[in-house]
Amino acid sequence: MGIRSVRAVVECAREIGIPCLTLYAFSSENWGRPRAEVTTLMGLLREFLVRELPELSKHGIRLKVIGEAWHLPLSVREVLDRTLAMTAGNRT
Repeated sequence: MGIRSVRAVVECAREIGIPCLTLYAFSSENWGRPRAEVTTLMGLLREFLVRELPELSKHGIRLKVIGEAWHLPLSVREVLDRTLAMTAGNRT
């Protein structure tokens, strides 16, 4: 459901011309959740980045990250870094 919500918000923002959108995804308090839950959330984030990259690119959306991304597992950081690099030249 979270992925659907993010997609809907991003699409709506794009359609009505909002040039910059900040989404809050994972607070430091969330690291205190059960390990299995955190692992699942990280997997969902990784999957989201992989699946949404074509849409970000298609619509010229640039992804930026604020916060402490270095805390993320390596497998997520690698996909995140690739997504950031591939969208860095996008205009919105």
